[in-house]
Amino acid sequence: MPKLRHITLIMLALLGMSAHAQKKPRSLVSVTCSCDDATGKAYAKALSDALASNPLYREVGAEEGMEKDAIRINIVSLPISDGAGTERPRSALSIVCLHGGALMHQFIETCDRMPVEECAKQMVTELASWDSSTT
Repeated sequence: MPKLRHITLIMLALLGMSAHAQKKPRSLVSVTCSCDDATGKAYAKALSDALASNPLYREVGAEEGMEKDAIRINIVSLPISDGAGTERPRSALSIVCLHGGALMHQFIETCDRMPVEECAKQMVTELASWDSSTT
């Protein structure tokens, strides 16, 4: 019986080492935002929060991202409505994703201040499909 327990412990240790060895390191992501409006700033913060909770990515500063060849997400925000009347303020966000100096994806997003968290979470979900290093 002790021999069986010993073999079981060895098998569990080997399985644990195998699972640990197969776990990929998180891809580095750098986010910069040229955002002078509240919607753009809120989107950049929501994107950082979404990256922090995602097991595939780890956000790094812009300088570290350049040094370590991180995925770079550049956001430029332009207000398109100040929210006069009953409307919420809206902005157009140009989002460019680069990796190794090559364009991964570029798109325009229009979010008002309320759903920016959902817009950012969706973007992080889509990032995995653009990033061939996560597959």
